[in-house]
Amino acid sequence: MREGKGTLYSFEYTSTAQRENAEVFARTTLWGTDAKASPAHPEQIFHWDRYLMVLSFKGFQRDLLESLLKKFKRLDAGAPPAL
Repeated sequence: MREGKGTLYSFEYTSTAQRENAEVFARTTLWGTDAKASPAHPEQIFHWDRYLMVLSFKGFQRDLLESLLKKFKRLDAGAPPAL
């Protein structure tokens, strides 16, 4: 069942520090001082290690999120350790 259109942004950085900087920028740009999703900006931000993912859908997409996390975690498991 299709629940609506949306956008997925995914980024891989060379270090966790770079990902953290990008995440702070994304959160501030999207939500300002609110620091959370709103009807005007329903984006959901997820991160782990060097990966940052932004889901932009009007409703929470649990099935999509679970599928994506499985895929990205497999990719991360095969990556060489960060220097």
